[in-house]
Amino acid sequence: MVESSIQKNVQRTAYFFVKRHLTKYHYYGQQLLVT
Repeated sequence: MVESSIQKNVQRTAYFFVKRHLTKYHYYGQQLLVT
């Protein structure tokens, strides 16, 4: 039970970081595409 809850927390944090970095990379990708 404890391991599953820890895994859920890790997945949630990882998803948050991935989403934030994805938006940042998407913005940089648009800038690169513009130039």
